[in-house]
Amino acid sequence: MQEEIFEQPTVVAPTLRSYLPQSDNPIALPLFDFDISKIRRVAIVASRTAF
Repeated sequence: MQEEIFEQPTVVAPTLRSYLPQSDNPIALPLFDFDISKIRRVAIVASRTAF
């Protein structure tokens, strides 16, 4: 599990980068069925070898 914890920055960064344009354009998030401004907290849950 420690390995997965240390891998998080290298996995999360490319995922977030896919939503951030390289220019001065706004962030390109997909459309949601809910108001994302109401979200107070995000929990990222995953498993790999720990499962």
